[in-house]
Amino acid sequence: MSVTHIKPMPHTLVLVLCVLFSILYGVWLLPHTVFIRHSCLVIGSLLSLPFIFFNWKIYIQRRAIPIALILLLLVWVSIHLWFIGVDYTMQYAEYTKIWKKIAISLPFALGLGIGLLSNSTDAAKTKIYWRILFIGFLSPTLIYLFKYWITLNAGRWGLALSPFLLRSNDINHPFGIHKVGYVFFCLPAVALAVGCLQNLIRSGSKNVLAYLIYLSVLPITLFNFQVEDTRNGFAYTLILVILGLFGLWLSKSRQFMLRKLTLTALLFVVISYVGYLGFKDDARWNTFVPDAKVAVQVDQFDHWKYCGAVPHGYPVNELGKTVTQSNYERIAWAVVALRLIRDNPLGYGVMDLSFAYLGKLQWPEAECLHQSHSAWLDFALGYGIPGVLLLLLAAILAWVYSKNTPQPWANIGRWGLGSMMLLLITTEISSEVFINALIFLIVLTSTLSLIFSQIKSGTNENTTQLSNEK
Repeated sequence: MSVTHIKPMPHTLVLVLCVLFSILYGVWLLPHTVFIRHSCLVIGSLLSLPFIFFNWKIYIQRRAIPIALILLLLVWVSIHLWFIGVDYTMQYAEYTKIWKKIAISLPFALGLGIGLLSNSTDAAKTKIYWRILFIGFLSPTLIYLFKYWITLNAGRWGLALSPFLLRSNDINHPFGIHKVGYVFFCLPAVALAVGCLQNLIRSGSKNVLAYLIYLSVLPITLFNFQVEDTRNGFAYTLILVILGLFGLWLSKSRQFMLRKLTLTALLFVVISYVGYLGFKDDARWNTFVPDAKVAVQVDQFDHWKYCGAVPHGYPVNELGKTVTQSNYERIAWAVVALRLIRDNPLGYGVMDLSFAYLGKLQWPEAECLHQSHSAWLDFALGYGIPGVLLLLLAAILAWVYSKNTPQPWANIGRWGLGSMMLLLITTEISSEVFINALIFLIVLTSTLSLIFSQIKSGTNENTTQLSNEK
């Protein structure tokens, strides 16, 4: 494949973009941070535009397909607004608010990717960029720990805290944050830590501090999930750790056996800890399969319409026990959502609550339906099969192409983006900040995988990105 010359971005500008992303990622989840988020997005995009213009030829290659698919998604959403949507007023409000911000964020993602990529042959610079970005991915967990600590001790110290510092999971509280938000924004740091630990072992690194830093990410994030009592957090942490160990031992190399065994033992402790906290005395896990057998019978048992306000109580499973509400509703809603997608293949037209609107049209008595508990299903309900296919295919291709991206940037795609894609299967995170963050990471990951030839300043000598072609 022919390569395209790329104009390198100045080191200082790349540092600025990295810091802007870290700030953005840290506050993306926090309520009442719109000014900070918008400032980061707008400044990052404006700084990136000249380098996108100078390097536009780099996007004429197969690995830029995910970026093209995201642009097609924006076109599809526009077509949906004008010609397909059911509720134009609501859809137009979402279009001018949510999709406008997503569109504004794209140049920032492209520019950050170009900046990191064009300096990828400089190990010293890359190390600095990586540290800043990793702190950004870890910052939601660190902010949570600080808020937990200060909220716990404020009363003892007689302090009246600002609402910004209070930890609250009450979604009706002005500064409350739902637990699924923490899982979405905190899980990628766990995934990146697992990927980095894998790389340290494979490279034979003796950097003890690096091992300790990445290992420490797991317990502090699990503490967050434990306090918030989120099954998804425990389940996906367990999946990521198992995948990390599987990939480590799948390697044919017999080198560094002692380090492999040591890391495996430590991660086994993490797995045991996750299993103990997430599965102990939890009826939701113990009766999952019997509950599922009842939940899939959505025509015979319509209790899923009432969300806890069931007139005659919930049905009984094969064990003779009343089904667990959480298990029953999640599975039943998934089945109902699939039927609604079949009946409405072009979607309702809004990102977050199309399940509620379509459900209400078909079952007027279903007063309390909100989301299907699967972001992929919710997005399909909103923007139809074409919309979800464009987003899903862009994510999958970006993940696949990231395999040949230079390290440490490959980890952002293989582990960071990969963890988000997995989480969206069973989590109700189809609203603005989550989809915006997902699309940003898709575009960033795709840009980092591009093949290029770098033009050195002041000379005609070229250096090729060898890590991309082997």
